[in-house]
Amino acid sequence: MTSHYTYPQPFAISNPKVLADVVAAIILIIMLVVSLRWTKAALTGSLIFFIAILPTMQIFKFSDVIASDKFVYLPSLGLLMMLTSFLSWFCANKQAKLLAVLVVVLLLAAAEGIATRNYLTCWKDTFILYNHMLTLAPDSVSLHGQLAITYGRAGQNEKAKELLEQTVAIDPSDGQAWFNLGVAYSKLELYPKAIDAFQKTIRLSPNYPNAYIELAGAYFAVGKFEEQIAPCKKAIELSPNSVNAYINLGSAYSSLGRFADGLELYKRAEKIAPQNLQIRFGLGYFYLKTGDPNSALQQYEILKQLDTAQADALRSLIQN
Repeated sequence: MTSHYTYPQPFAISNPKVLADVVAAIILIIMLVVSLRWTKAALTGSLIFFIAILPTMQIFKFSDVIASDKFVYLPSLGLLMMLTSFLSWFCANKQAKLLAVLVVVLLLAAAEGIATRNYLTCWKDTFILYNHMLTLAPDSVSLHGQLAITYGRAGQNEKAKELLEQTVAIDPSDGQAWFNLGVAYSKLELYPKAIDAFQKTIRLSPNYPNAYIELAGAYFAVGKFEEQIAPCKKAIELSPNSVNAYINLGSAYSSLGRFADGLELYKRAEKIAPQNLQIRFGLGYFYLKTGDPNSALQQYEILKQLDTAQADALRSLIQN
């Protein structure tokens, strides 16, 4: 669970918040340069802060957030050095000023403690935190997506669907959002909508193998076995070691009665994932369907060493 401070939209000078920050930064730089007439502490502390926080400033983009609560832990040492230098100068040999500073520091610490305690109510769990962040950035695509994924992992698929529908409404060009929406639709057995979402994902991200795999699964769920074949083959082309793509294509061949094709496919899959239970079971099934019970028995013997339930299921097929 992490906080999620999204980029201001639009992230340009035309945005008053961005413009205000730029003006404030320019004024601060001027003040730091001028402060060199009296002390080097302010500029030194600021440079330490800047250098320490530089890796998190998205010069090389590594996430979709502009800030994080953890970014300033180490850089704050530079600010503390500035504050210490100022207090050392201000309180030198002046007992009354020292007492005044102590009172101010205690009041600020108390205020910070109260503010922190109040903010912690937003950190009770991921749902509360992300919903709070959405009140700050209601049009954030990434926030909607992250919260939707969190709901999906918790089994709250209807809530995940609603959030993802809002996400694609905000940004229809977000291929990942369309993919996640398709997964949510599939979990809710809304397969025609899932097919549409996965097709949109593929138009936006044509080299994303999981989109083809999920599309094939949705086709299978509605009995469109012929349509299932093309996306499976494309997934294998993009990701030759994707076991799920082989399994989905095998299910299509089985449903269409193309058992010889299924057997050749599973022989290829066996080389990739020899320990995969579904591949082993599928091999036994296709051997049976192509008139080779002895080879099916060999798969049964292998399955006995891996999973007794799968082995028993295959033995039942062989005996029948």
